[in-house]
Amino acid sequence: MSNNQVLDFKENSVLPKLRFTEFEQEAQWEIKNLANIATFLKGKGISKADIDETGVIPCIRYGELYTTYNEIIDKVLSKTNIPTNNLILSKKNDVIIPSSGETHEDIAKASCVMLDDIALGGDLNIIRSHENGVFISYYLNSSLKSEISKIAQGNAVVHLYANQLKKLEIALPSPSEQGKIVNCLSSLDKVIESASIKLKLYIDHRTGMLQQLFPKDKENLPKLRLGKFSQEWENIELSQIAKPVKKKNSNEDKLKVLSLSNEHGLVSQADYFLKRVAGDNTDRYIVLQKNDFVYNDRITKNSTYGTIKRLSLYESGIVSPIYKCFRFEKNQDPVFWEYFFESKTHESEIKQIVNEGARAGRYNISIDKFLSINVMQPSLLEQEKIASCLTSLDHLISHQKNYIDKLKRHKKGLMQQLFPVVEEI
Repeated sequence: MSNNQVLDFKENSVLPKLRFTEFEQEAQWEIKNLANIATFLKGKGISKADIDETGVIPCIRYGELYTTYNEIIDKVLSKTNIPTNNLILSKKNDVIIPSSGETHEDIAKASCVMLDDIALGGDLNIIRSHENGVFISYYLNSSLKSEISKIAQGNAVVHLYANQLKKLEIALPSPSEQGKIVNCLSSLDKVIESASIKLKLYIDHRTGMLQQLFPKDKENLPKLRLGKFSQEWENIELSQIAKPVKKKNSNEDKLKVLSLSNEHGLVSQADYFLKRVAGDNTDRYIVLQKNDFVYNDRITKNSTYGTIKRLSLYESGIVSPIYKCFRFEKNQDPVFWEYFFESKTHESEIKQIVNEGARAGRYNISIDKFLSINVMQPSLLEQEKIASCLTSLDHLISHQKNYIDKLKRHKKGLMQQLFPVVEEI
């Protein structure tokens, strides 16, 4: 590939920022109106209730473009039994794009269907063309994304109509250059897909390890033990090894105000909510130190307890008194206990407390009640072994996620350079 600096542009033509070397001497990309190279159709309603695992007709619903498919659809997951005379069926090379969505940005999500006779659901615009459909889908998802978001209409629900799509201008190179670009990006997509499959295997393995490294309810030993441990785990009350944290903030120091997040754990509001502590009244907030635990005691009828998280990102901080906080003794490994709570080994104990404390559809677990549950405790050495194993696995998962994010950023940057923005010319 090479960067291009072309001064003598022909009328109605354009060049991308990045072009494959073998096409440098070829003609510039010709700008065409989508209405001149394609016909437009609309999918026909397939509701969620119409999806049937035993169905005989493969189908695509518009929501799956956001959750399941990328630019190329060569395998369809959903099926239906709706009679074919009530459906709109695909032709290989059709490009589909939602006709409704939640935001202007999200609605610009195109895919090319590489299969015939796929039922295309309602809320799908269908662009049928003799041009390379995969090339068009990549183009729509890159340089034309902002243009599509501009022409989409609505606020709470955003709509995109065929008459609007027809007005879009797209620049087309020769078929061979289109194919080269498609091969480049689809190869990168395969790398991303392979990395994503590997990530799922890591996550599934982690789930299995959590199930095997901790005893099931009413059992004294886990299915899997790391190393030559033979001592039985001890059934004790949690209060024997953990104590409440109730120290109130003096507000003399500007400690980080922490908030409980399901995804991120205990995080600073300055980072997470983009606001600062200065001026907030935090006198009644509870002072935490690293490795302290926090849970939300306000839970609903269908859950067993609120999120339990360990302070791991910071050395100290303060949390709202709506949270309940506790700290393990020094002869315990807090990382082990974080995984212990995640494993749900203590779930039956919590359920018993919840049932006892039911009140007006909401359930509160006091810190004393929580610390009264029975837990299975291994030796400190075995705690450390289990914590080390799961921490290593979490690092592996984190590394894989970062790798996938880098690949996706690389793809996005590559697409921005491979496809010209017509409106800038």
